[in-house]
Amino acid sequence: MILVTGATGNVGRGIVRRMAAAGHKVKALTRNPGTVFDGAEVVVGDLDEPSTLPDCLQGVDKAYVMGLGPRTAEQVATFVHTAEGLRHIVLMSSLSVELERGGVVARWHREAEDVVRKSGIPWTFLRPGVFTSNALQWASSIRAEGVVRSVTGDTPVAPIHPDDIAAVAATVLLAGGHEGRAYALTGPERTTPSAQTRLLGELLERRLTFEEVPRATGVRSMRAFGISAEEAEESVRSARQDGLFGTPLPTVHDLTGLAPRTFRDWAVENLDAFSQASP
Repeated sequence: MILVTGATGNVGRGIVRRMAAAGHKVKALTRNPGTVFDGAEVVVGDLDEPSTLPDCLQGVDKAYVMGLGPRTAEQVATFVHTAEGLRHIVLMSSLSVELERGGVVARWHREAEDVVRKSGIPWTFLRPGVFTSNALQWASSIRAEGVVRSVTGDTPVAPIHPDDIAAVAATVLLAGGHEGRAYALTGPERTTPSAQTRLLGELLERRLTFEEVPRATGVRSMRAFGISAEEAEESVRSARQDGLFGTPLPTVHDLTGLAPRTFRDWAVENLDAFSQASP
């Protein structure tokens, strides 16, 4: 039996769908008791509420686990300390951990990886870079003003489709030989926020404007969430660094045999989110 945390998210939902379609027993962990998944058992639990987890973990021998924001490592620790007897854990991490100074997101995920390593549970780490779905943060300004504002500047990225991450997660959960491996994941092409803006404009048949947010403004916005000045500076600097996040890697195809999807593919699928008619 495989347990998927974050089952209602873009990645988790894709994992559950694949497991169920292939006839594997899967539990979808959610905080919402009204959630329905075809072919999966829905279990109600919360990584911030340890008492909810033992029942959810009954009969489970493998799991996909992810934490959220500054509580990532704490949530992962709660899970692994409750999950006795797991044969394999696949952890959602971040490509930023591979940077020497990756800022606050890198720290959150390094701490979570350390928790899993020390647990003694056989593990695989998935380290995606920029998600194609990050572009949804532009949706309201596109609808209202026809403007894309980017805190990361116009730094090249190789964005990955969330469902391609799900395909990798399903592959490593179902096949042996991935224990003790960390996989860096990107999309298949190098692009930039301004190029993504032009593409969205073409698809919407609307003129869109790209605006680079000053670095200092990006740092101030991060500090508003209680992040230290040093880590805010590191975070913005790493996000504007041309290199790791903008280098397409073959990992998705190598692991799944599938052609990873482009930003255009994702944009076509999600164009309604940017439409002026959207709520």
